[in-house]
Amino acid sequence: MRVFGECLTAELPTPAAHGEVIKEYDAELYDRQSTHLDSIAEFQAFLGDHLDGGGPWEIIDAPCGTGLAGPILKPWARRLVGLDLVPAMVSQAERLGCYDDLLVGDLLDMLPRLRAEMVVCHGALYYFRDLAPIVAAVAACLSQGGYFAFTDFPAPEGVMATRGGNARFCRSPSLVRELLESNGFAEVASELRLSFTLPCLYWIFRKR
Repeated sequence: MRVFGECLTAELPTPAAHGEVIKEYDAELYDRQSTHLDSIAEFQAFLGDHLDGGGPWEIIDAPCGTGLAGPILKPWARRLVGLDLVPAMVSQAERLGCYDDLLVGDLLDMLPRLRAEMVVCHGALYYFRDLAPIVAAVAACLSQGGYFAFTDFPAPEGVMATRGGNARFCRSPSLVRELLESNGFAEVASELRLSFTLPCLYWIFRKR
């Protein structure tokens, strides 16, 4: 994690526009990348360690991408909804048959209109320079006692970004905890694991 921190900068770039995010993802190639499959396996293990025996819940997978998380979430789901910004990704997810409903749209716009007992956000929060709007959207969507499970790349302090290429935003654990707690969440679990071969914090919070 110390080495990863040395690859970050405190000079924060402008977040990618929606169009840039859509262009970055090739739905046909996404599922063939072993790093994506490995990251889902890590997420499944993390959820299993802390949520086994729970559910079934109304779950929103946001963003759902090509639906890689669908099969691992289905055992906990009474109803599983996928939401993604990229239409081609949603079309790919539909082929799996795991989701009860699939929606195309922006998380910030859509989540407050939906209701769930669990929101999962795996491998996407690094697009958000400011997590406050997404946390507020999740809080508006979740019922009391609902879970928010997500991954986020760590930073030594505050908010930082990866250097070069397509920037990813990273946050210190203390910042994440403070933000979630100030929005009415209590921490259930956190672990440092790998995601896309990089050190990553896996989190579960529960809405009080």
